[in-house]
Amino acid sequence: MRVYLSDLVIVFSAIAITLVLSKWSTFYARKVLHILAISACAHAVSITTSDTFQFFVYLIGGFSVLLTFAVWKGFFKTEGRRSWGIAYFPWVLFFLMLIFPSQLKLISLSFYILAISDGLSAIIGRWYNERWGSKFFPNEIQWGRDSKTFIGSLVFALSSWVLLMFFYPQSHVFCLFVWALTIASIELISSSGSDNLTVPLWVFFTQSILMEFTFDPIWMITGIALALLIYKFKWLTISGIVFSAILALVFLIADAPLYLLFIFLMLGSLASRLNHRKTLSTSESKSSKPRDAFQVIANGGISVLILLFFGGYPEFRDFLIYVSISVALADTLSSEFGVFFGGRTFSLIRFKEVPKGLSGGVSLAGTGAGLVGASLVGLLSYLHGNWNGDSAVFASVMITIIGFLGMLLDSIMGELFQSKYRTDEGLLSDSGDVLVGGFSGFTNDTTNWVSNALTVFLAAIWVMLV
Repeated sequence: MRVYLSDLVIVFSAIAITLVLSKWSTFYARKVLHILAISACAHAVSITTSDTFQFFVYLIGGFSVLLTFAVWKGFFKTEGRRSWGIAYFPWVLFFLMLIFPSQLKLISLSFYILAISDGLSAIIGRWYNERWGSKFFPNEIQWGRDSKTFIGSLVFALSSWVLLMFFYPQSHVFCLFVWALTIASIELISSSGSDNLTVPLWVFFTQSILMEFTFDPIWMITGIALALLIYKFKWLTISGIVFSAILALVFLIADAPLYLLFIFLMLGSLASRLNHRKTLSTSESKSSKPRDAFQVIANGGISVLILLFFGGYPEFRDFLIYVSISVALADTLSSEFGVFFGGRTFSLIRFKEVPKGLSGGVSLAGTGAGLVGASLVGLLSYLHGNWNGDSAVFASVMITIIGFLGMLLDSIMGELFQSKYRTDEGLLSDSGDVLVGGFSGFTNDTTNWVSNALTVFLAAIWVMLV
Protein backbone atom coordinates (compact mmCIF):
# COMPACT_ATOMS: atom_id res chain seq x y z
CA MET A 1 0.00 0.00 0.00
CA ARG A 2 2.80 2.41 0.94
CA VAL A 3 4.43 2.13 -2.49
CA TYR A 4 1.30 3.60 -4.08
CA LEU A 5 0.84 6.34 -1.49
CA SER A 6 2.21 9.14 -3.70
CA ASP A 7 -0.11 8.13 -6.55
CA LEU A 8 -3.13 8.09 -4.22
CA VAL A 9 -2.15 11.54 -2.96
CA ILE A 10 -2.00 12.78 -6.56
CA VAL A 11 -5.47 11.36 -7.30
CA PHE A 12 -7.07 12.94 -4.23
CA SER A 13 -5.23 16.21 -4.86
CA ALA A 14 -6.49 16.16 -8.45
CA ILE A 15 -10.06 15.77 -7.19
CA ALA A 16 -9.59 18.73 -4.86
CA ILE A 17 -8.10 20.85 -7.65
CA THR A 18 -11.00 19.87 -9.90
CA LEU A 19 -13.56 21.03 -7.35
CA VAL A 20 -11.86 24.43 -7.22
CA LEU A 21 -11.39 24.77 -10.99
CA SER A 22 -14.95 23.64 -11.73
CA LYS A 23 -16.18 27.00 -10.41
CA TRP A 24 -14.32 28.59 -13.30
CA SER A 25 -14.76 25.91 -16.01
CA THR A 26 -16.12 22.38 -15.61
CA PHE A 27 -14.51 21.28 -18.89
CA TYR A 28 -10.97 22.36 -18.04
CA ALA A 29 -11.33 21.08 -14.47
CA ARG A 30 -12.31 17.62 -15.69
CA LYS A 31 -9.41 17.51 -18.14
CA VAL A 32 -6.93 18.38 -15.38
CA LEU A 33 -8.40 15.54 -13.33
CA HIS A 34 -8.12 13.28 -16.39
CA ILE A 35 -4.41 14.04 -16.82
CA LEU A 36 -3.44 13.75 -13.16
CA ALA A 37 -5.58 10.75 -12.17
CA ILE A 38 -4.77 8.55 -15.18
CA SER A 39 -1.09 9.55 -15.07
CA ALA A 40 -1.03 8.42 -11.44
CA CYS A 41 -2.49 5.07 -12.51
CA ALA A 42 0.12 4.76 -15.29
CA HIS A 43 2.92 5.54 -12.83
CA ALA A 44 1.52 3.01 -10.35
CA VAL A 45 1.66 0.34 -13.06
CA SER A 46 5.30 1.18 -13.80
CA ILE A 47 6.36 0.68 -10.16
CA THR A 48 4.33 -2.50 -9.61
CA THR A 49 6.42 -5.56 -8.78
CA SER A 50 5.62 -9.22 -8.34
CA ASP A 51 5.19 -8.56 -4.61
CA THR A 52 2.61 -5.81 -5.08
CA PHE A 53 0.97 -7.05 -8.29
CA GLN A 54 -1.95 -8.88 -6.69
CA PHE A 55 -2.75 -5.99 -4.36
CA PHE A 56 -2.69 -3.50 -7.25
CA VAL A 57 -5.01 -5.62 -9.40
CA TYR A 58 -7.48 -5.85 -6.48
CA LEU A 59 -7.18 -2.09 -5.99
CA ILE A 60 -7.90 -1.31 -9.65
CA GLY A 61 -10.76 -3.83 -9.70
CA GLY A 62 -12.40 -2.20 -6.71
CA PHE A 63 -11.81 1.26 -8.20
CA SER A 64 -13.46 0.10 -11.45
CA VAL A 65 -16.58 -1.10 -9.63
CA LEU A 66 -16.75 2.10 -7.59
CA LEU A 67 -16.44 4.38 -10.63
CA THR A 68 -18.99 2.38 -12.60
CA PHE A 69 -21.47 2.62 -9.73
CA ALA A 70 -20.83 6.37 -9.38
CA VAL A 71 -21.47 6.99 -13.10
CA TRP A 72 -24.58 4.80 -13.02
CA LYS A 73 -25.91 6.86 -10.12
CA GLY A 74 -25.35 10.04 -12.13
CA PHE A 75 -22.43 11.38 -10.10
CA PHE A 76 -20.47 12.22 -13.28
CA LYS A 77 -22.44 13.95 -16.01
CA THR A 78 -21.56 15.90 -19.14
CA GLU A 79 -24.22 18.04 -20.76
CA GLY A 80 -26.96 16.16 -18.95
CA ARG A 81 -25.83 12.61 -19.78
CA ARG A 82 -23.81 10.06 -17.83
CA SER A 83 -20.07 10.16 -18.57
CA TRP A 84 -19.44 6.46 -19.04
CA GLY A 85 -16.01 7.19 -20.48
CA ILE A 86 -14.74 7.78 -16.94
CA ALA A 87 -15.62 4.20 -16.07
CA TYR A 88 -13.99 2.68 -19.16
CA PHE A 89 -10.30 3.24 -18.45
CA PRO A 90 -10.03 1.43 -15.07
CA TRP A 91 -11.73 -1.65 -16.52
CA VAL A 92 -9.30 -1.67 -19.48
CA LEU A 93 -6.41 -1.31 -17.04
CA PHE A 94 -7.78 -4.08 -14.82
CA PHE A 95 -8.14 -6.62 -17.63
CA LEU A 96 -4.81 -5.77 -19.29
CA MET A 97 -3.05 -6.25 -15.95
CA LEU A 98 -4.92 -9.49 -15.34
CA ILE A 99 -4.31 -11.01 -18.79
CA PHE A 100 -0.84 -9.59 -19.59
CA PRO A 101 1.03 -9.34 -16.27
CA SER A 102 4.41 -9.43 -18.04
CA GLN A 103 3.68 -6.32 -20.15
CA LEU A 104 3.62 -3.66 -17.44
CA LYS A 105 5.85 -1.23 -19.35
CA LEU A 106 3.55 -1.27 -22.37
CA ILE A 107 0.43 -0.99 -20.20
CA SER A 108 1.97 2.00 -18.43
CA LEU A 109 2.76 3.67 -21.78
CA SER A 110 -0.79 3.07 -23.02
CA PHE A 111 -2.26 4.97 -20.08
CA TYR A 112 0.33 7.74 -20.10
CA ILE A 113 -0.72 8.46 -23.68
CA LEU A 114 -4.38 8.36 -22.70
CA ALA A 115 -3.72 10.70 -19.77
CA ILE A 116 -1.32 13.24 -21.26
CA SER A 117 -2.02 13.25 -25.01
CA ASP A 118 -5.78 13.03 -24.71
CA GLY A 119 -5.93 15.59 -21.90
CA LEU A 120 -3.59 18.11 -23.56
CA SER A 121 -5.29 17.77 -26.95
CA ALA A 122 -8.67 18.57 -25.41
CA ILE A 123 -7.38 21.53 -23.37
CA ILE A 124 -5.29 23.15 -26.11
CA GLY A 125 -7.84 22.34 -28.82
CA ARG A 126 -10.68 23.94 -26.83
CA TRP A 127 -8.56 26.95 -25.84
CA TYR A 128 -7.47 27.56 -29.46
CA ASN A 129 -11.03 27.18 -30.73
CA GLU A 130 -12.38 29.64 -28.17
CA ARG A 131 -9.67 32.17 -29.00
CA TRP A 132 -9.34 31.91 -32.78
CA GLY A 133 -11.73 29.20 -34.03
CA SER A 134 -11.40 28.75 -37.80
CA LYS A 135 -9.90 32.20 -38.41
CA PHE A 136 -6.70 30.89 -39.97
CA PHE A 137 -7.84 27.50 -41.35
CA PRO A 138 -10.76 25.02 -40.99
CA ASN A 139 -10.24 23.75 -37.46
CA GLU A 140 -13.24 21.53 -36.74
CA ILE A 141 -13.20 17.82 -37.60
CA GLN A 142 -16.43 15.83 -37.48
CA TRP A 143 -15.47 12.17 -37.94
CA GLY A 144 -17.54 10.70 -35.12
CA ARG A 145 -20.48 11.93 -33.08
CA ASP A 146 -18.22 14.38 -31.24
CA SER A 147 -16.69 17.43 -32.87
CA LYS A 148 -12.88 17.51 -32.57
CA THR A 149 -10.33 20.15 -33.60
CA PHE A 150 -7.38 19.93 -35.97
CA ILE A 151 -5.15 21.69 -33.42
CA GLY A 152 -6.20 19.24 -30.71
CA SER A 153 -5.49 16.24 -32.93
CA LEU A 154 -2.10 17.69 -33.88
CA VAL A 155 -1.25 18.13 -30.18
CA PHE A 156 -2.37 14.53 -29.56
CA ALA A 157 -0.13 13.16 -32.31
CA LEU A 158 2.94 15.19 -31.32
CA SER A 159 2.65 14.52 -27.58
CA SER A 160 2.13 10.80 -28.27
CA TRP A 161 5.23 10.86 -30.44
CA VAL A 162 7.28 12.39 -27.62
CA LEU A 163 6.03 9.76 -25.15
CA LEU A 164 6.80 6.94 -27.59
CA MET A 165 10.32 8.25 -28.13
CA PHE A 166 10.81 8.46 -24.35
CA PHE A 167 9.70 4.85 -23.83
CA TYR A 168 11.47 3.45 -26.92
CA PRO A 169 14.57 5.63 -27.49
CA GLN A 170 16.24 2.98 -29.68
CA SER A 171 13.40 2.79 -32.19
CA HIS A 172 13.30 4.69 -35.46
CA VAL A 173 11.67 8.09 -34.92
CA PHE A 174 9.69 7.86 -38.16
CA CYS A 175 8.18 4.51 -37.16
CA LEU A 176 7.15 6.02 -33.83
CA PHE A 177 5.69 9.05 -35.61
CA VAL A 178 3.54 6.84 -37.83
CA TRP A 179 2.41 4.91 -34.75
CA ALA A 180 1.51 8.22 -33.06
CA LEU A 181 -0.53 9.28 -36.10
CA THR A 182 -2.56 6.06 -35.96
CA ILE A 183 -3.25 6.60 -32.25
CA ALA A 184 -4.43 10.16 -32.94
CA SER A 185 -6.69 8.86 -35.72
CA ILE A 186 -8.26 6.32 -33.37
CA GLU A 187 -8.97 9.13 -30.88
CA LEU A 188 -10.55 11.21 -33.64
CA ILE A 189 -13.32 8.72 -34.36
CA SER A 190 -13.94 7.82 -30.71
CA SER A 191 -17.04 9.53 -29.34
CA SER A 192 -18.79 9.86 -25.98
CA GLY A 193 -15.71 9.01 -23.95
CA SER A 194 -14.96 5.78 -25.81
CA ASP A 195 -11.38 7.00 -26.38
CA ASN A 196 -10.75 5.92 -22.78
CA LEU A 197 -11.33 2.43 -24.14
CA THR A 198 -9.98 2.57 -27.70
CA VAL A 199 -6.75 4.54 -27.21
CA PRO A 200 -5.03 2.32 -24.59
CA LEU A 201 -6.18 -0.85 -26.36
CA TRP A 202 -4.86 0.39 -29.72
CA VAL A 203 -1.49 1.38 -28.21
CA PHE A 204 -1.16 -1.95 -26.42
CA PHE A 205 -2.12 -4.31 -29.23
CA THR A 206 -0.41 -2.52 -32.14
CA GLN A 207 2.97 -2.12 -30.43
CA SER A 208 4.38 -5.34 -31.84
CA ILE A 209 3.46 -4.33 -35.39
CA LEU A 210 3.80 -0.55 -35.60
CA MET A 211 6.86 0.10 -33.43
CA GLU A 212 9.36 -1.46 -35.80
CA PHE A 213 9.14 -1.62 -39.58
CA THR A 214 11.36 -0.93 -42.56
CA PHE A 215 10.50 2.40 -44.15
CA ASP A 216 10.40 2.36 -47.94
CA PRO A 217 9.87 5.80 -49.60
CA ILE A 218 8.32 4.09 -52.64
CA TRP A 219 5.42 2.86 -50.55
CA MET A 220 4.83 6.34 -49.15
CA ILE A 221 4.89 7.99 -52.58
CA THR A 222 2.58 5.32 -53.99
CA GLY A 223 0.24 5.67 -51.02
CA ILE A 224 -0.01 9.45 -51.32
CA ALA A 225 -0.65 9.24 -55.07
CA LEU A 226 -3.32 6.60 -54.54
CA ALA A 227 -4.95 8.65 -51.75
CA LEU A 228 -5.16 11.70 -54.04
CA LEU A 229 -6.68 9.57 -56.80
CA ILE A 230 -9.25 8.04 -54.42
CA TYR A 231 -10.21 11.47 -53.10
CA LYS A 232 -10.53 12.86 -56.64
CA PHE A 233 -12.96 10.09 -57.63
CA LYS A 234 -14.79 10.44 -54.29
CA TRP A 235 -14.46 6.75 -53.40
CA LEU A 236 -13.62 7.61 -49.80
CA THR A 237 -13.96 10.60 -47.50
CA ILE A 238 -10.88 12.06 -45.80
CA SER A 239 -11.55 9.92 -42.72
CA GLY A 240 -12.02 6.88 -44.94
CA ILE A 241 -8.69 7.52 -46.66
CA VAL A 242 -6.87 7.88 -43.33
CA PHE A 243 -8.21 4.61 -41.97
CA SER A 244 -7.67 2.79 -45.25
CA ALA A 245 -4.05 3.94 -45.02
CA ILE A 246 -3.83 2.54 -41.46
CA LEU A 247 -5.27 -0.80 -42.61
CA ALA A 248 -2.87 -0.90 -45.55
CA LEU A 249 0.08 -0.07 -43.29
CA VAL A 250 -0.77 -2.87 -40.87
CA PHE A 251 -1.20 -5.34 -43.77
CA LEU A 252 2.09 -4.22 -45.32
CA ILE A 253 4.11 -4.55 -42.12
CA ALA A 254 2.52 -7.91 -41.23
CA ASP A 255 3.16 -9.26 -44.76
CA ALA A 256 -0.57 -10.00 -45.15
CA PRO A 257 -2.41 -10.12 -48.53
CA LEU A 258 -2.54 -6.36 -49.05
CA TYR A 259 -3.84 -6.68 -52.61
CA LEU A 260 -7.16 -7.90 -51.18
CA LEU A 261 -7.82 -4.47 -49.64
CA PHE A 262 -7.23 -2.75 -53.00
CA ILE A 263 -9.50 -5.16 -54.83
CA PHE A 264 -12.26 -4.72 -52.25
CA LEU A 265 -11.88 -0.93 -52.36
CA MET A 266 -11.90 -0.81 -56.16
CA LEU A 267 -14.83 -3.19 -56.72
CA GLY A 268 -16.86 -1.82 -53.80
CA SER A 269 -16.36 1.78 -54.92
CA LEU A 270 -17.16 1.02 -58.57
CA ALA A 271 -20.29 -0.85 -57.50
CA SER A 272 -21.43 2.08 -55.36
CA ARG A 273 -21.07 4.38 -58.38
CA LEU A 274 -23.86 2.42 -60.04
CA ASN A 275 -26.33 4.05 -57.67
CA HIS A 276 -24.76 7.44 -57.03
CA ARG A 277 -27.78 9.11 -58.63
CA LYS A 278 -30.31 6.69 -57.26
CA THR A 279 -31.52 7.42 -53.74
CA LEU A 280 -34.10 5.17 -52.12
CA SER A 281 -36.14 6.60 -49.26
CA THR A 282 -35.73 3.27 -47.45
CA SER A 283 -31.92 3.25 -47.53
CA GLU A 284 -29.51 4.57 -44.91
CA SER A 285 -28.23 8.13 -45.34
CA LYS A 286 -24.70 6.85 -46.21
CA SER A 287 -25.95 4.69 -49.06
CA SER A 288 -24.03 5.17 -52.34
CA LYS A 289 -21.90 7.97 -50.85
CA PRO A 290 -18.10 7.98 -50.39
CA ARG A 291 -17.15 5.59 -47.60
CA ASP A 292 -16.07 7.11 -44.30
CA ALA A 293 -13.86 5.79 -41.50
CA PHE A 294 -16.64 3.77 -39.89
CA GLN A 295 -17.50 1.98 -43.12
CA VAL A 296 -13.81 1.19 -43.67
CA ILE A 297 -13.56 -0.22 -40.15
CA ALA A 298 -16.86 -2.11 -40.51
CA ASN A 299 -15.54 -3.93 -43.58
CA GLY A 300 -11.79 -4.11 -42.91
CA GLY A 301 -11.40 -3.75 -39.17
CA ILE A 302 -11.86 -7.46 -38.46
CA SER A 303 -8.84 -8.20 -40.66
CA VAL A 304 -6.67 -6.02 -38.40
CA LEU A 305 -7.88 -7.91 -35.33
CA ILE A 306 -7.01 -11.17 -37.09
CA LEU A 307 -3.48 -9.88 -37.73
CA LEU A 308 -3.07 -8.76 -34.13
CA PHE A 309 -4.25 -12.00 -32.54
CA PHE A 310 -3.19 -14.65 -35.08
CA GLY A 311 -0.12 -13.05 -36.65
CA GLY A 312 2.07 -15.99 -35.62
CA TYR A 313 0.03 -18.51 -37.65
CA PRO A 314 0.31 -17.39 -41.31
CA GLU A 315 -1.97 -20.02 -42.92
CA PHE A 316 -4.68 -19.72 -40.30
CA ARG A 317 -4.39 -15.93 -40.32
CA ASP A 318 -4.63 -15.62 -44.10
CA PHE A 319 -7.58 -18.02 -44.29
CA LEU A 320 -9.54 -15.86 -41.83
CA ILE A 321 -8.59 -12.67 -43.67
CA TYR A 322 -9.84 -14.11 -46.97
CA VAL A 323 -13.06 -15.12 -45.19
CA SER A 324 -13.51 -11.62 -43.77
CA ILE A 325 -12.97 -9.90 -47.13
CA SER A 326 -15.19 -12.50 -48.83
CA VAL A 327 -18.06 -11.60 -46.50
CA ALA A 328 -17.46 -7.86 -46.92
CA LEU A 329 -17.26 -7.97 -50.74
CA ALA A 330 -20.27 -10.28 -51.05
CA ASP A 331 -22.36 -8.00 -48.85
CA THR A 332 -21.24 -4.83 -50.65
CA LEU A 333 -21.91 -6.18 -54.15
CA SER A 334 -25.24 -7.71 -53.14
CA SER A 335 -26.44 -4.38 -51.72
CA GLU A 336 -25.33 -2.24 -54.65
CA PHE A 337 -26.40 -4.58 -57.46
CA GLY A 338 -29.65 -5.36 -55.66
CA VAL A 339 -30.55 -1.67 -55.69
CA PHE A 340 -29.30 -1.18 -59.26
CA PHE A 341 -31.26 -4.03 -60.85
CA GLY A 342 -34.27 -3.67 -58.58
CA GLY A 343 -36.67 -6.58 -58.51
CA ARG A 344 -38.68 -7.94 -55.63
CA THR A 345 -36.97 -7.99 -52.23
CA PHE A 346 -37.79 -10.51 -49.53
CA SER A 347 -37.13 -11.04 -45.83
CA LEU A 348 -35.14 -14.13 -44.89
CA ILE A 349 -36.91 -14.19 -41.53
CA ARG A 350 -40.57 -13.65 -42.44
CA PHE A 351 -40.37 -14.82 -46.09
CA LYS A 352 -42.42 -11.78 -47.08
CA GLU A 353 -41.76 -8.98 -49.53
CA VAL A 354 -40.12 -5.88 -48.01
CA PRO A 355 -39.38 -2.38 -49.41
CA LYS A 356 -36.41 -2.20 -51.79
CA GLY A 357 -33.21 -0.92 -50.15
CA LEU A 358 -34.30 -1.79 -46.61
CA SER A 359 -31.61 -3.60 -44.61
CA GLY A 360 -32.38 -7.27 -44.19
CA GLY A 361 -34.07 -7.65 -47.56
CA VAL A 362 -32.59 -9.89 -50.26
CA SER A 363 -33.25 -9.97 -53.99
CA LEU A 364 -32.34 -12.44 -56.73
CA ALA A 365 -29.95 -10.00 -58.42
CA GLY A 366 -28.34 -8.97 -55.14
CA THR A 367 -27.90 -12.56 -53.98
CA GLY A 368 -26.32 -13.50 -57.29
CA ALA A 369 -23.92 -10.55 -57.10
CA GLY A 370 -23.00 -11.55 -53.55
CA LEU A 371 -22.23 -15.09 -54.68
CA VAL A 372 -20.00 -13.71 -57.45
CA GLY A 373 -18.15 -11.52 -54.90
CA ALA A 374 -17.56 -14.43 -52.51
CA SER A 375 -16.47 -16.65 -55.42
CA LEU A 376 -14.01 -14.04 -56.64
CA VAL A 377 -12.29 -13.89 -53.23
CA GLY A 378 -12.31 -17.69 -53.14
CA LEU A 379 -10.62 -17.78 -56.55
CA LEU A 380 -8.02 -15.22 -55.44
CA SER A 381 -7.26 -17.35 -52.37
CA TYR A 382 -6.63 -20.31 -54.69
CA LEU A 383 -4.26 -18.27 -56.87
CA HIS A 384 -2.40 -16.38 -54.14
CA GLY A 385 -3.19 -18.15 -50.86
CA ASN A 386 -0.71 -19.55 -48.38
CA TRP A 387 -1.48 -23.18 -49.31
CA ASN A 388 -1.00 -25.63 -52.19
CA GLY A 389 -2.58 -28.59 -53.98
CA ASP A 390 -5.83 -30.06 -52.69
CA SER A 391 -5.73 -27.85 -49.61
CA ALA A 392 -5.81 -24.78 -51.89
CA VAL A 393 -8.95 -26.06 -53.66
CA PHE A 394 -10.62 -26.92 -50.37
CA ALA A 395 -9.73 -23.53 -48.83
CA SER A 396 -11.01 -21.70 -51.92
CA VAL A 397 -14.36 -23.52 -51.84
CA MET A 398 -14.79 -22.97 -48.11
CA ILE A 399 -13.94 -19.26 -48.36
CA THR A 400 -16.59 -18.90 -51.06
CA ILE A 401 -19.24 -20.78 -49.08
CA ILE A 402 -18.48 -19.04 -45.78
CA GLY A 403 -18.39 -15.63 -47.47
CA PHE A 404 -21.79 -16.25 -49.05
CA LEU A 405 -23.27 -17.50 -45.76
CA GLY A 406 -21.78 -14.47 -43.99
CA MET A 407 -23.59 -12.22 -46.45
CA LEU A 408 -26.89 -13.97 -45.62
CA LEU A 409 -26.11 -13.64 -41.91
CA ASP A 410 -25.62 -9.90 -42.46
CA SER A 411 -29.11 -9.69 -43.98
CA ILE A 412 -30.63 -11.62 -41.08
CA MET A 413 -28.91 -9.43 -38.50
CA GLY A 414 -29.91 -6.33 -40.42
CA GLU A 415 -33.56 -7.29 -40.15
CA LEU A 416 -33.42 -8.41 -36.52
CA PHE A 417 -31.23 -5.74 -34.92
CA GLN A 418 -30.62 -2.75 -37.22
CA SER A 419 -32.54 0.45 -36.50
CA LYS A 420 -35.78 0.77 -38.46
CA TYR A 421 -37.70 4.02 -38.77
CA ARG A 422 -41.11 5.09 -40.05
CA THR A 423 -41.06 7.72 -42.81
CA ASP A 424 -43.65 10.47 -43.31
CA GLU A 425 -45.17 8.31 -46.05
CA GLY A 426 -45.65 5.47 -43.56
CA LEU A 427 -42.87 3.28 -45.02
CA LEU A 428 -40.05 1.55 -43.16
CA SER A 429 -36.58 3.06 -43.61
CA ASP A 430 -33.04 2.61 -42.33
CA SER A 431 -32.86 6.31 -41.40
CA GLY A 432 -35.25 8.74 -39.80
CA ASP A 433 -36.50 10.06 -36.47
CA VAL A 434 -39.22 7.68 -35.30
CA LEU A 435 -37.69 4.35 -34.26
CA VAL A 436 -40.13 1.47 -34.81
CA GLY A 437 -37.82 -1.55 -34.86
CA GLY A 438 -34.33 -2.79 -34.03
CA PHE A 439 -32.00 -1.01 -31.63
CA SER A 440 -31.15 2.67 -31.60
CA GLY A 441 -27.58 3.22 -32.78
CA PHE A 442 -27.38 -0.20 -34.46
CA THR A 443 -26.52 1.14 -37.92
CA ASN A 444 -25.58 -0.60 -41.14
CA ASP A 445 -21.91 -0.20 -40.14
CA THR A 446 -22.65 -2.00 -36.87
CA THR A 447 -24.45 -4.77 -38.73
CA ASN A 448 -21.54 -5.19 -41.16
CA TRP A 449 -18.95 -5.30 -38.38
CA VAL A 450 -20.83 -7.68 -36.08
CA SER A 451 -21.86 -10.10 -38.86
CA ASN A 452 -18.31 -10.13 -40.23
CA ALA A 453 -16.85 -10.71 -36.77
CA LEU A 454 -19.32 -13.50 -36.01
CA THR A 455 -18.69 -15.21 -39.35
CA VAL A 456 -14.91 -15.07 -38.87
CA PHE A 457 -15.26 -16.34 -35.29
CA LEU A 458 -17.36 -19.33 -36.40
CA ALA A 459 -14.92 -20.00 -39.26
CA ALA A 460 -12.02 -19.97 -36.77
CA ILE A 461 -13.84 -22.43 -34.49
CA TRP A 462 -14.57 -24.68 -37.47
CA VAL A 463 -10.89 -24.68 -38.56
CA MET A 464 -9.74 -25.53 -35.04
CA LEU A 465 -12.18 -28.41 -34.78
CA VAL A 466 -11.37 -29.97 -38.16
